Amino acid sequence: MSNYDQWTKQYNDVVNSNVEKKTGIIETSYQFVLEQLYEFADPSKMKICDIGCGQGELSFRLSKLGAKVTGIDVSEKLLDWRVINHQQ
Repeated sequence: MSNYDQWTKQYNDVVNSNVEKKTGIIETSYQFVLEQLYEFADPSKMKICDIGCGQGELSFRLSKLGAKVTGIDVSEKLLDWRVINHQQ
């Protein structure tokens, strides 16, 4: 269990709030990363390791663009939120 585990719900709520509103520093950061990747190459041809993926929002977005993504985080509880947030 990591020290981050006690904060996972709060972290997830903040990220989701930014994502749903399409505002805030977190959403802006995601948009910046995606724009930079598009300048580099076609994401659908990439294999990406998202180290420190948290609850997986950026990993999820990258996979929706066709990238093959592996997300890694020290907090198992954050990875649990990934499953809850992105059930398909």
